[in-house]
Amino acid sequence: MRLFRSRKETCKPMMDDGGDRSLEVTELERIVRATDPGAFLVPPRILRRVIKSDLGLARVGVHIPHRRHYVTTGHSLRGVVSEEELGIDKSGAEWPSVAILLERPTTEDLAATTREVMLTDYWRLLFHAQVHVAMERSLARERTFDNALRKRVDRIGTIEFEEVRSVLRQEGLLVTLADDRSVLIEFGAYYLELRRFAPGLIAHTFPAIEDPMAVDSLLAELVDDEALYQATRLEGAVDPVIELIPGSSEDEVEGEDDGTFDTEPRDDWPVEQATGASRRLLDRADAIAIRGNLVRAAILRTEAARRTTPELAESVQAEARSELERLARRLQRALTFDDSEAERWRRALPALLERSARGFWTPEARLLYDLQKVCVDHEREVFTMDLVGWVASWGRRPIRRVQPYLREVMIANHLRSASKRLSSTRLRGEDRKRLSALLHSSVRQAERVLRDRLRGPIDATLTRTGFKPRNLPERVAYRKLIEELLDRIASRGFLSLGDLRDACSRSNLKMPDLSGPREFFEGDRLLKADEALSKSLDGVYRQGEVYLRWLQRFSSLAFATSIGRFLTSYVALPYGGAFLILEGLQHIIEPIVHGLGGGHVHVMNIPSLLVLGTVALGVIDFPNFRQGFLMAMRVVGRGLRMVCFDSLAWVLRQPLLRLLFVGRFASLLWRFLLKPAMVTGLVWVLAKSLGLEQQSVALLSAIVFVSAIIVINSRLGRDFEEIVADELVRTWKQLYRDIVPGIYRLIVRTFDKVLETVDRFLYAVDEWLRFRSGQSKTMLASKAVLGAGWFLVAYLVRFYVNLLIEPQVNPIKHFPVVTVSHKIIMPLSLRLTRILAAPLMPLGKVVANFIAWTTVFLLPGVFGFLVWELKENWRLYRANRREMLGPIAVGSHGETIGRLLRPGFHSGTLPKLFTKLRKWERRWLREGRDKGVIKQREALHHVEEAIRQFIEREFIALLRESRTLGSMGIEVSSLTLSTSRITFELSSREMTGDEIRIEFVEQSGSLIAEVAEPGWLSELSEVRRQTLTTALVGLYKLSGIDRIRVHTGEPSARNSHPNDRGGDGSVLIPFQRITVSWKSWVEAWEKKFSATGFDPNFTEGLGILPPTNQAGSRTSRSKSRRTENEPH
Repeated sequence: MRLFRSRKETCKPMMDDGGDRSLEVTELERIVRATDPGAFLVPPRILRRVIKSDLGLARVGVHIPHRRHYVTTGHSLRGVVSEEELGIDKSGAEWPSVAILLERPTTEDLAATTREVMLTDYWRLLFHAQVHVAMERSLARERTFDNALRKRVDRIGTIEFEEVRSVLRQEGLLVTLADDRSVLIEFGAYYLELRRFAPGLIAHTFPAIEDPMAVDSLLAELVDDEALYQATRLEGAVDPVIELIPGSSEDEVEGEDDGTFDTEPRDDWPVEQATGASRRLLDRADAIAIRGNLVRAAILRTEAARRTTPELAESVQAEARSELERLARRLQRALTFDDSEAERWRRALPALLERSARGFWTPEARLLYDLQKVCVDHEREVFTMDLVGWVASWGRRPIRRVQPYLREVMIANHLRSASKRLSSTRLRGEDRKRLSALLHSSVRQAERVLRDRLRGPIDATLTRTGFKPRNLPERVAYRKLIEELLDRIASRGFLSLGDLRDACSRSNLKMPDLSGPREFFEGDRLLKADEALSKSLDGVYRQGEVYLRWLQRFSSLAFATSIGRFLTSYVALPYGGAFLILEGLQHIIEPIVHGLGGGHVHVMNIPSLLVLGTVALGVIDFPNFRQGFLMAMRVVGRGLRMVCFDSLAWVLRQPLLRLLFVGRFASLLWRFLLKPAMVTGLVWVLAKSLGLEQQSVALLSAIVFVSAIIVINSRLGRDFEEIVADELVRTWKQLYRDIVPGIYRLIVRTFDKVLETVDRFLYAVDEWLRFRSGQSKTMLASKAVLGAGWFLVAYLVRFYVNLLIEPQVNPIKHFPVVTVSHKIIMPLSLRLTRILAAPLMPLGKVVANFIAWTTVFLLPGVFGFLVWELKENWRLYRANRREMLGPIAVGSHGETIGRLLRPGFHSGTLPKLFTKLRKWERRWLREGRDKGVIKQREALHHVEEAIRQFIEREFIALLRESRTLGSMGIEVSSLTLSTSRITFELSSREMTGDEIRIEFVEQSGSLIAEVAEPGWLSELSEVRRQTLTTALVGLYKLSGIDRIRVHTGEPSARNSHPNDRGGDGSVLIPFQRITVSWKSWVEAWEKKFSATGFDPNFTEGLGILPPTNQAGSRTSRSKSRRTENEPH
């Protein structure tokens, strides 16, 4: 993937001694006006004023598009901007018929940017504006509903055009309600700008466009971009130079071994003369290398090379590289790769060595140490000295236990750690690419080995403890459960009871109710699996603490018994929730009323509790009441909107009021009467509050009124008003668009990171305390004793952090549960403190009271912990399963497919990632910083893997388990993402036709599914088609599909609405209203009288697959994805 970049793009201050001299504003303005006399550099506030006036955006706070450039007519401009503000001579110079306004750079921007970069920037802006003008002229006669315009949109593609609209809005180039013509014009200008100046950015700016040649052909009919490219070239601007975007697919190809490695050191540090220090460093390196610490030895030799004579430096550096060659051979034995890959490792590692010695604990050094740990993990057997477990089991459990599965886990863990450190290293682009390819390949191989090694023991343990699927969908869910546990091990290096509980809660393989008191005390299937996994995966699985295990036991009484479910559903949830809401409102409202001088407010009382609890009971447990309540709320909402907004809007549309608010008379009224009157009113109130006499107040008000008229209508006053209004709008937008959502995300991520860091720290200490073969008996005894003490410390840390501290300080968990809990516990605090302090008195009165008081103060955090934990426990049991199939979370983001695609407060991961990627690619284009680009590409890859796993584990696994399609070898051959679309293709080893192509598209708030290319569907028998239809129904339900687009050749009248019919014979079926219960879903696959493995009645009438005679839904579009945009 390529883009254009100026030859000298490093941003730096202006130099006094020549070289890359920065531009002055006057010089830049002269160059721009010489190129295009109709172009003007104006301050941002004037640019916004013109845009608001031209587009009729009179409201304060409305989104202003085109913040850097804008095209308008001279006639429109003349009524908004003065000649002086544009720099036009008042002595008779004519106004241009078409004016192009460009944002004037600040002095700081000019000083921090080189001359060539600034000229290229304004060449791009001018080119964009001129393309805009040319397309306006070409499309002057076409309107939104014209057939000609519709045909142009169809050539781009309806789905692609909707994504274009969304991207242009996100980039701030369109108003919210822009019509198709405006979108096409802006798209053409922006697309051609990127095509000419940064073609590598097109792939992630408009990722849904699969056929750029069709777009080029369409735009070539409307505008001669080559002529405009040459006509808008600014004096002194240089042609952009092609550069590679870091991390692109082309980048990766070029990053593979081509046999030309630079293995010589590129040490630009001055070589110091020989001293005694260099000899001591070499002696230390020899001693350390004997013990196997090759990385430390290589770093010491590199440091010694800089401290020795030039004659010896080369040989010392060669010795340092030889240590890394030994490390590469050890890696080959650990990871079992071939000799050619070992040679690539041998040549790639020296690049890390050069910078490892330049500082303390550098990222390069840490990466090398991670690789060395991989070798140690492979070479040494790991076992534990569990003194506490031996005592607790009365000697039945061995004190020394081998941990057979830990080796693969630790190898994968350290390789992943090394891979994550790569983005922080200070390597050259070529070195980073080569090392990245080696690391990513090794991580994938290590995770494959880990999964193959642990899948069997997990399967056997879960089966032995009662996790046995009863039907085909449960078999698929069981396999998915195992894979999710392996995902957790691969990502964190260990498993816990919480991980097992969450995976079971998400799974469709549910547990039965408690069978009786015996199962309660012995533990249900989850607790039995917890204990069994701690033995079968010793060192990998960490058994749940006592308080978590008893929490699981007691929650099973509430969730896994008929009486418990009744009390939970009909008492605890509705009335307990109502109590928390009312108490929370009490804590919010009472201080406000008290501050305003009011009396006590009693929001929480018996009548309000009964009313709110009863309403909550109906909403939670009675579907008909819930539907009626929601409908009533919608009616109330519409009524409030009608009273508060629509009626006011109707009044403002009346002719008399429009005269007051719109037009020249309204402008004069505001400028000469209303605005001065508002300022005068404020002064009058202030003067009255100061106790001035009536005559003085009147005189002062008159003076202020006259002065306000003069100041407000002066140029200074208008400029001041614009600046203040813009700052207020910008502050407000940052508050509700960025700050508030940002604070919420920051809180969630911070506390997740803190808990993960605590877990990782405890795990790291556990890892250090493990005994490895080859260590001394003294070390063995020391680790056994330290391990016993560490067991108690780690237990207390987890207890206090997870149960008491984190829910207490986390504001999301704190209110209202912890707040109300404080109110309940407060009267009992002294008694609880004395009770807890009594057994601690041997530690001393002060220490005992401090520990007891701290615990009681933090005790309300337990209630916050319980609420967040118990919400997952409810879904563990078969009786609490959702009756209908519905959307499920995909990957670690916790979002459904629809939420991944729909932008929102806590959703829209895909469009947000593409937006961030575009921003970082533009930043790289200017500054050459590739860390952000690599980070966002990795995030996109993470989402892609999550979606692929979702499809494979919920859909492909179902097909493999079926009797009719299981032998076909169906798999996901490709998966591509864009800002509003997910596309995947299905291949089969039995079929000869092209792949089946399925798309999920977010369009106008709805998620639409479509079989875009039927591929080998025509080769399927009717039985197999029905089986595939059944599986697709489940996939669509789990994905949250709202509508299905089916290409039938003629619109279906059964489920479609006339407005949903497309001109190409397609029809949109409202799929959201079609419900699929879990019971019918199981029967569809397990119907005993069905020899084919599905219920034919299940798919009757659901024509979600195109007819066999349909050749394809979009034959004019190329199936191949765009991989590169070559420059003109």
